[in-house]
Amino acid sequence: MTLKGKRVVITRPKQQTDRLSEMITQLGGIPHNIPTVEIDSVPINDKVMEPIHRIAAGQADIIIFMSQNAFLSFISISEKIGLKKEIQNAISKMQVFSIGSKTRSLIISKGINVEGTPEDYSSQGLADALLKHDQHDKIIAIPRTTNPTDYLIKQIKGDYSEIIQFPVYETKLPRDTTDVLQLIYDITKSRVDIITFTSSVAVQNLFKIAKKNRITEKLKKSLNDRVVVVSIGSVTKKTLENFGIDVQVTPNKYTLEEMVKSLNRFIENDNE
Repeated sequence: MTLKGKRVVITRPKQQTDRLSEMITQLGGIPHNIPTVEIDSVPINDKVMEPIHRIAAGQADIIIFMSQNAFLSFISISEKIGLKKEIQNAISKMQVFSIGSKTRSLIISKGINVEGTPEDYSSQGLADALLKHDQHDKIIAIPRTTNPTDYLIKQIKGDYSEIIQFPVYETKLPRDTTDVLQLIYDITKSRVDIITFTSSVAVQNLFKIAKKNRITEKLKKSLNDRVVVVSIGSVTKKTLENFGIDVQVTPNKYTLEEMVKSLNRFIENDNE
């Protein structure tokens, strides 16, 4: 049990902590679920409805789901505005791409064929997969969070006749930041051994709260001196590095399972 007695912080939204907590516990670690991100619905306004109506009317050729949240929120909104059947029919005629095996499995479980899921579970991997196809005359739809990174758009811009990117869910600061503030103090007092980040917004929110309470520098120093920092992928790692944080663990394949395996190997090597 390589993580025996290690206090491991999970910063994922509270609806998404169970699997990671279970894996950490199996390795003897003590998971602490302290979400720095909250997932919420978005207002159903023209910014959301117009793209969905266009998709339902067959005015898009490709749709990309970057996460399970994106797929579930997209379907939920379609149902709320009375277009669930029309959307399901439209998607059945489109090329569907996804990031991640779990997102792919979820989509397939709803009877929808997924044409492509890159082996590299990242925006770069998806961009590479898309660019293998001649899509210059195609319209691509990307339902996403309200504050997505712009990496994918930069990579594929100019390769499609139109890119329709629109919000279907929101990632934001927790309504109550008491636990996150306590986490920051615990980090500075050496009460945390390992901290895991599975998105850039989880990192950004932690530092927003630290900045508001004027303890950013103390947090940075403590993370670098006392804590094993774990990132699920290259984009999240880059975000951490932009805040001046050294990242010890990043898996080659961007999944929870590979992240935990990489952490396990790191701790094993560190104990030798």
